[in-house]
Amino acid sequence: MELRERAVRMVVEVTGNYDSQWAAIGAVAQKLGVGSAETVRKWVRQAETDAGQRPGVTSEDSAEIKRLKRENAELRRANEILKAASASSRQCHDDRVRRGSLPFFAAPAVAGGLSAMCGPAGHLRRLAAWLDGSVRSALLRRARSQTIQARDRLAAWSSP
Repeated sequence: MELRERAVRMVVEVTGNYDSQWAAIGAVAQKLGVGSAETVRKWVRQAETDAGQRPGVTSEDSAEIKRLKRENAELRRANEILKAASASSRQCHDDRVRRGSLPFFAAPAVAGGLSAMCGPAGHLRRLAAWLDGSVRSALLRRARSQTIQARDRLAAWSSP
């Protein structure tokens, strides 16, 4: 990072001594031993964008977009896992009903057609049973709100 800042500062200082900014960039790249003048040119353009002198996405905005995309991908993966767990639980219940192996005492545990005794979703249901209804509702509202906020922030950063 220090090399980048130094190169940008040097280009700004010596541009007046050359016929063009590209010539100054080439001289600075050679003097600092940077492999390519194009690398220094990109550093200079990004510094100009960050300073508001040039239109484009700032480094800070770019980092925020990257973070939001990563967060969005994590939320999508979590949704897929929950969907798979729900489908697995549903299949488990259906299989048990077909085989006649669902014990009569499990009937009260059937909620929404799914047995609380089957698969990972059963564990989630048992955990939810421990939570007070208002706490569970608040947690679900918060999770939905965060998902929507992440999606909206990503859409805002992605739109021109």
